[in-house]
Amino acid sequence: MRMNKIYLTIITAIASLSIAGCIHNDLPYPVVELEITGIEVEGTSGPCVINSVNRTVTIPLLETTDIRNVDITSISYSEKAKASESLVGTFDLRTPKYVTLSLYQDYEWCLIAEQNIERTFSIRGQMGATEWDLENLIATAYIRNDFDLSNVEITDLKLGPTGITTMSPSTEELKDFNSVRFVDVTYHNRSDRWSLYVIPKELQVEIRNVCAGTKVAWIDVAGIAETDMGVRYRKKNDSEWLTAPEKWIEFDGGNFMAIIRGLQPQTTYEIIAYSDDNTSDVMEFTTGEIYELPNADMEEWNNKDGIIWCPTSSLLDATWDTGNHATGSIGAGNLTSPSDDIRPGSTGKKSAYMASMKASVMGIGKFAAGNLFVGKFIQIDGMGGIVDFGKPMKAARPTGVRFWMKNNCGTINEGNHTSGIDLTKIYACVCNSTEPYRVNTNKEETLFNPNTAPGVIAAALYESTTSVPSWTQITLPFEYKDFDAEPNMLVFTFTCSGYGDYFTGSTQSWMYIDDVEILYDLDDDGNCK
Repeated sequence: MRMNKIYLTIITAIASLSIAGCIHNDLPYPVVELEITGIEVEGTSGPCVINSVNRTVTIPLLETTDIRNVDITSISYSEKAKASESLVGTFDLRTPKYVTLSLYQDYEWCLIAEQNIERTFSIRGQMGATEWDLENLIATAYIRNDFDLSNVEITDLKLGPTGITTMSPSTEELKDFNSVRFVDVTYHNRSDRWSLYVIPKELQVEIRNVCAGTKVAWIDVAGIAETDMGVRYRKKNDSEWLTAPEKWIEFDGGNFMAIIRGLQPQTTYEIIAYSDDNTSDVMEFTTGEIYELPNADMEEWNNKDGIIWCPTSSLLDATWDTGNHATGSIGAGNLTSPSDDIRPGSTGKKSAYMASMKASVMGIGKFAAGNLFVGKFIQIDGMGGIVDFGKPMKAARPTGVRFWMKNNCGTINEGNHTSGIDLTKIYACVCNSTEPYRVNTNKEETLFNPNTAPGVIAAALYESTTSVPSWTQITLPFEYKDFDAEPNMLVFTFTCSGYGDYFTGSTQSWMYIDDVEILYDLDDDGNCK
């Protein structure tokens, strides 16, 4: 009875559309996705990257290329596409360049230039790292407070592209830093005036920041360049200090980052930094607790309404969820389900199996990607769904994730981009967010991007078009970009069709996942364990 009702609704909708078409005497235009298919640019450091999903072209420029006068020598589009303006010529790409491709519909594309000009300002005896204010053209170096500011020796100064930049005054003339020194930097027949500061500091070595994880701690120290620098640590009230090995430390002039490893969770430690005979004040930090990810072994499953498989024993307080709700509810099949195919050496009996398919009723539908994620499916929205990505986690700063996987990447045969190999996509994010990330798979602007989503502290990413036919253990390290914000949310997702949010992928793509772990320590080589 339920399925008959769904069929009747769809037939009624089709009939309504047909009647509306007769009234307006209008036939729908075919949907033809328009793309930039090729581009040639002078002065690039590598090939331009065309992203058909996001409709962007990223142009990596050499640092010697004039970003205000970028020469595009050729560009090609989809057959019959008309561009809103010609993109062959010279363009100022300091800001993105937009162009609209038109045929039956309009598609806006964006050209983005990326250029990294390496700049350096170092002095002998420098304390810590140079601070840069690129917007206001200011560079500041620090030095110990007893240093003679009238006789500063610059060891490295580069404020423009290599080989085409002139500076006035020259490096040899810049000795007296009792006040700010101005340097005129000229390249591409244009000049900018930089302000250089050398500022004395009272402390000879100081711990600028301590970021405590669960079994590791990141220590940011400003010392004096060309001295013996490092850190010592101990449990609070222990008598013996331990010295962090040099291979745990990354030096940058007078600044360095030390990573202390093998710590005990929920334990208070003391730490001190040194630069030759100078030492910092003693600081304390306390490590976090271990967050255990529920149902990480994929053993618990619930067959909701006898139709939809969910990776949990309780639907009221589940950690994992899937996109099954949309496809399973219309009888089109489950994207994710339990499997008896388990990884080698497992003590369990189940794994998670995902498969991509074209979910449809009476031939009407869209491609759906097999998926598994930490969060909650909220509701069905047409042929898509609304989900909340992420679940609260107690304060912890993990070093990586590990899991067992095998998968097949099929040839893309569904969606607007029906070429190439399907993309396996896995990512975990440690976030600072008051709420999970609400995503509507029908609205592109709501889709979660681990590289740009607000509140993401660290991300561990896996993207591949290569199949893994046998059970393999995969370890992904977290790359931290924020050591100040406290983590309180975990985002974790698996999909065998990485373009599934755009209803694009292969119906031959599948994936098995088993025994997921969150890792909190690092070995001596810096690998998460």
